[in-house]
Amino acid sequence: MPNYNIDRAKFLELLDQFKGDIPYLHQLFTKVSGLLPEEYFRQLVADLFHQFIYEQSYYVAEHHLYSGEKHYFKSIDELQEFLNRKNLEKEFPIKKNKVQLAMDTRLPIAGYYISYINKED
Repeated sequence: MPNYNIDRAKFLELLDQFKGDIPYLHQLFTKVSGLLPEEYFRQLVADLFHQFIYEQSYYVAEHHLYSGEKHYFKSIDELQEFLNRKNLEKEFPIKKNKVQLAMDTRLPIAGYYISYINKED
């Protein structure tokens, strides 16, 4: 593989273009994993997995200051548990209705914006 500089859009285009060519994709991921810090590469793989492979609906908690920090959850219960671990006000636990309100208003809760990705449509 030649030594090219590519941005995220070009990378996603290459993934789509060569989706059936497993050896090329392996080479592409190997090259990208060597260029990115380990935590960035893990986040990239998690993002791509949930965006293109995972077939069920899920919740995303994205840090309000660090957009690269995302966490994925299968259920609102898992999300609520995560938010309660991150909550600095331990005497006031976060309940499901507060999580739903944060999603509806797009306001951060415990430092995270919450969104629901519906793949059942």
